[in-house]
Formats: sequence, C-alpha cells, structure tokens
Amino acid sequence: MIIRYVENDVTVFEVNGELFYFRDNPNMPEMFDSQLKKMVVPNFDNWIQAQTSQKYSLHSLRDMSVAFRAGFDCSISDNDARKLVINTIIATKRSIFHTDLATGYSRAYFIELIDLPKVEEVHVKSIVVNFEKLVKKCGRDRLYNYLCRFWQVCNYNLPNVAAVFENFIKRLGLQPSSPHYPETPDLDNELEERVGQMVFKGVSLCHVTDEIISNARRIQPKRI
Repeated sequence: MIIRYVENDVTVFEVNGELFYFRDNPNMPEMFDSQLKKMVVPNFDNWIQAQTSQKYSLHSLRDMSVAFRAGFDCSISDNDARKLVINTIIATKRSIFHTDLATGYSRAYFIELIDLPKVEEVHVKSIVVNFEKLVKKCGRDRLYNYLCRFWQVCNYNLPNVAAVFENFIKRLGLQPSSPHYPETPDLDNELEERVGQMVFKGVSLCHVTDEIISNARRIQPKRI
C-alpha cells in the first residue's frame, strides 16, 4: 500500500496497482475508486487487510496518512514544478552572465564560447602553423582534448571546420571522441548556492499529479 496524496480528510492510496480515495469522516468513513465512484465497504479494516494480505490495516492507513501529511509541507504540484524549471533556467543565466562568475566560466569554457567565425579565421590557422609546438607545450593528451572540444563545437554549426579538427586529431594518431570538459567545483558550488537562493524560496518538490490533487478536492465534503 502506497500513499499518493493527502488533503484534509482525504487520503489517496494505491493497492495492487489500483488507486483509491479514502475520506476519513469521523461518523462514517467513505471510499471511492479511481473514477470517484463511491464504493460499498462494510468494514474498512477487513477490506484493507484483505487487499494487502494482512500487511496493513485501517490504523496503518491513518498512521501513514498522518506521516504523509507531515512531510507534504515540502511539496509542489506538477505545474509548479514546471515553473521551477523555467525559474531555474532564468536564475542560472542571470547568476552566470550577470555576475562575476561569467569571468570564471569564460576562462574554463573559452573554446565553447569562441565566436565561431574566429575558429576558422584565427584558431585553425594558428594550429596549422604551431601544431608541433602545441604538442610539446600542451602534451598529447591535453592537446587531444582541446582538439576534441573544438571538433565538438564545430560539429553543431561548422561541419567543414569540424573535418579540419578531425584531421588534426588524426595527426596525433587518434580519433575524435566526446571531450572531457573543465571541472569547476568552486564555480559550480557558488552557482548552486546563488541559483538555490533565487529558485527555492519557500518551494520544494513532490511527485503528485494534477489529476490526483483535483480528484481529492472533488470528494471533499459538500463537493460530491
């Protein structure tokens, strides 16, 4: 038995893959199926025990409902979750590009942030002229990763130039592959803190569908 949602005196729970809505009216508890059709259940305790092979009882359902409700303070709906994603994107962009973090990330991702025309006009020509010097200066592994990063960037927008970088990589006796991107733990931690402050103000996540929430509200007293 799994609790899916609790609102006021309505507990939505799942048993054997089926969804049920239990309204814990002090005078006479009521049960509804997934289509909100009222069920005839003479003895709720016996019914729950029979459905769960004696693992759970009505008392168990009530205890689980209380526990779920206590934890539901840290929850939001699907729509709010989608808003959270949008807010996260906006907050991340602002936290990087509107602050001092832009400098740190631009240094780490200088290849990915290069103006594309300059890749062919400046960097390709420089690599052609200085290839052997770069091998000695950077070492084969480091240069290989740089070239793979250039190759990856050009693959998206400049396939002809990507072929040039593929040839550079072959000069090292290697084949293009997904590059290793810079590790920036300090920047990432600072970014996480800044984005978190902007996005998670009084908000947290819960996986409850809008349909379940809507149905639970429909069977509140005087609504069905």
